[in-house]
Amino acid sequence: MQHSNAVMATSSFDRMDGGANIVNDAGGAPTTVTGPVITQPYSKFRVQTLGGNIVQGQINKIRVAEVLLPYGIPTVIDDSVNGIGPIGDGVPFSGANQVPSNNILYLQSWTMTNGAGAGALQAPATVVDNSYKVLSIPTGFYTGTELSAILQTAANTAMATLAIPAGTFKIAYDTTTNAIVLQNNTQFDNTAGAINYFFSLTWKTIPLAGRSVNQPNLLWTLGLRDIYARFPPVPQDPRFSPANEPRSPILVPNQYPVGGFPGGLPGVIYPPVLPFGYGVNTIVGSTYTGLYTQYLDICSPSLCQAQYVRDGNTNQNVIRRDLIARVYIATEVSTATADPIGTRPFTIHRQFKNAKVMKWTAERSIDSIDLTLFDQFGNQVPLLPPMLGSALQLAPVVPTRLILQGQPADYAITFLVDEHDETLEHNNGYQM
Repeated sequence: MQHSNAVMATSSFDRMDGGANIVNDAGGAPTTVTGPVITQPYSKFRVQTLGGNIVQGQINKIRVAEVLLPYGIPTVIDDSVNGIGPIGDGVPFSGANQVPSNNILYLQSWTMTNGAGAGALQAPATVVDNSYKVLSIPTGFYTGTELSAILQTAANTAMATLAIPAGTFKIAYDTTTNAIVLQNNTQFDNTAGAINYFFSLTWKTIPLAGRSVNQPNLLWTLGLRDIYARFPPVPQDPRFSPANEPRSPILVPNQYPVGGFPGGLPGVIYPPVLPFGYGVNTIVGSTYTGLYTQYLDICSPSLCQAQYVRDGNTNQNVIRRDLIARVYIATEVSTATADPIGTRPFTIHRQFKNAKVMKWTAERSIDSIDLTLFDQFGNQVPLLPPMLGSALQLAPVVPTRLILQGQPADYAITFLVDEHDETLEHNNGYQM
């Protein structure tokens, strides 16, 4: 049996107050009425009412009843522009302040030219390391098809500077498996003087003290986290890996003899033999989600302060102890969709069947609420940098410093607070 309760309703809309009004009295000259503006970040704020408590009375429990959350976090976030991150607007991130983003990949290519030796697989081969090319993706929402297309365009542009034919490195979205596929789109040619191409992708280097697998990464957005965790960078053939520098899996031409070369001849330089799993023609990612974060954790130290049993999670970077709700970025309808939920903004409405219940003390009322949003990586949800859909891009492209970017729409939470009731007797069972 539930106790009688009251509603405690809050919204991120309430984090702002004050401002200026322009008043035009009876057609006269406009008059500006100003007041102080109070504002706090969308992802972290504290509110309290003026002149009294939010809820007055003896309260035993606080429950999360429902959440209305317009989801507007894009698939890809570029941290190189001003306005992103919890340290404040207008402060670009760099060095120790850098918050991981998922907008950059490094594409490395190698050109292998066969020598003039006799025998199909016994010709000496010369490998030229063409170094890294940056593939940078602007902030925005992307379906699997859109993300593959923009990466393919960036790769073609990068390869053109190295005189590598467009489309040699292929990235495409498979609409049957809903996965992004990376492929070396060439056939191995073992004839004398033939040229073969090899490719590898790696991620943006950031100061994460060895925790890059647990932070935002465009490879993870592509669905490659499982593969790159099982096949981390390791030393390769010196021609692919000068100075024994570790390399990720390398995309080799189709029919490349990764198992070795029979009939070795003394003094003949053979094409490189790669370790198992590191010389492949095609890489198929996990199911594409299109999400920057799989869920949002809503935390409130003030509402959880009276609990004896603290919250926990399995995050490998940080444990959140004041979690009031985990909101998954999904609808509650388990049916296939043409594009994954979250590749465009949409609204989440949750009525919790098994709501979080927070212990409270009857000796005090509720005078303030603090709310913070965290992503699946354990980071505070970043502020959004400037972004535009392709249909509204101007030519030449508008510099990001000329774009004012609004933050996600306000979210709202309804709490139920149970009042203390001393009139209820304990159920002592049958008595004779």
